[in-house]
Amino acid sequence: MALVALPASCSTLPDARWPVAIEGEVEVLYRFGGAAPRLFRVPSSDETLTVLWLEAAPVGAVQERFVRGERIWIAAEGQDELRVRCGYRWTGADRPTWEQQFPGGTVIADHDR
Repeated sequence: MALVALPASCSTLPDARWPVAIEGEVEVLYRFGGAAPRLFRVPSSDETLTVLWLEAAPVGAVQERFVRGERIWIAAEGQDELRVRCGYRWTGADRPTWEQQFPGGTVIADHDR
């Protein structure tokens, strides 16, 4: 009798699929003019976003700080324009916009792989 009940109980296991994951690259443009603040927030990895790499062009144009758990970049003095490229992996269905992840920047390219 116990053998008959065992296969039926196995059918109640959860589905063995991984959550949806999307990998890609995004490029964001920042422009600074006059006395505009030269500091801006860039994303850090969390439970749904994995930042695979993050780079600024021109190279060496930013300093990095962490303030209250947020990653802050400070553009070098005299830097009027800065391009930020980020490799990422999103996991799950809920995905914030890039404008939320890179406030003050303009997304110029987003390529999911």
